[in-house]
Amino acid sequence: MAKINTEPLSGMRDFLPLDVLRRDYVTETVKRVYQRYGFEPLETPTMERLTTLLGKYGDEGDQLIFRVLKRGEKLERALADAPTENSVSDAGMRYDLTVPLARVFAEYRSKLPRFFKRYQMQPVYRADRPAKGRYREFFQCDVDVVGSTSPTVEAEVIAAGAEVLQELGFQGRAGFAIRLNHRMILRGLMEVAGVPHDLEGAALVAIDKLDKIG
Repeated sequence: MAKINTEPLSGMRDFLPLDVLRRDYVTETVKRVYQRYGFEPLETPTMERLTTLLGKYGDEGDQLIFRVLKRGEKLERALADAPTENSVSDAGMRYDLTVPLARVFAEYRSKLPRFFKRYQMQPVYRADRPAKGRYREFFQCDVDVVGSTSPTVEAEVIAAGAEVLQELGFQGRAGFAIRLNHRMILRGLMEVAGVPHDLEGAALVAIDKLDKIG
């Protein structure tokens, strides 16, 4: 009898009881804080239609989608022709939680509030080459607001994230730092500094290279 390999697949992990309890503590803390800020929970299926997933991440991202084969007669018909990666599959495993949010909001727009605050914590899957700290299945936490572009909303999302870290024991500058990456803020700084509009691009490139130049 051939020896059965009991190791998890490459890029996948088992979580033993202590690991699960630790993760549960973190996720319960996250839920408690986000709900305090008025965010509502959302869950979506592990699999989505391939047409929903493709083209949302660029060509490189599309290659990292775990595709699911068609079933039964549909698969037989696809194999009878000149089969391609897209013709033999019609579904894929979610790559992140952003595209499912967009699909849900489009599907249930009439049932959801126009100003929709949601958090979501579920596993996501990427057909990437496994490496240290990079897995094919990992737990992702998203918090988003749909229906407003107000800077106040952005600030609230940041504040909620900071409060989560504080409640988990990360305190002060030694614990964590929040770095804002927002093009409108940079453009505002360019305007205040008197940088001509036609030189904004060059100025932003120079700022991006600051840490490399020293």
